[in-house]
Amino acid sequence: MPALNFQKQFADLVENGEKRQTIRAERKDGRRPATPGAPISLYTGMRTKSCRRLMIAQYASLARIIMQRTHDGRLDIAVAADPDRPIYWTADAETMARDDGFPDAAAMLAWFENTHGLPFQGWLIKWDPPAQESPAP
Repeated sequence: MPALNFQKQFADLVENGEKRQTIRAERKDGRRPATPGAPISLYTGMRTKSCRRLMIAQYASLARIIMQRTHDGRLDIAVAADPDRPIYWTADAETMARDDGFPDAAAMLAWFENTHGLPFQGWLIKWDPPAQESPAP
């Protein structure tokens, strides 16, 4: 089962269901992260003593994403509706940033610029939280 690791700053948001997407860089081997519909384990602290599974979820969607700084310094995001086609629509940067666990697009822009550099190309991965079990009668 594929696994994703989250930095401590995002772990609580993933665990409580506020964060249901992540943006990841291209894999070095060029493979896609996983197939939508597949189960996925979400962790924090992988490869450390403090490793903790946050949940087992199900991939909902996978899309290519490009992020760059606009000429006036704002964040521009383009997402491919179909990861196999280079047809992009521009996403709302503020909504995308909040969905990804950042307070706003400026914070997301700074994080990606410092962590990966811009322009950034990668994958937008979304998942569905596990189904809640019904309480026993």
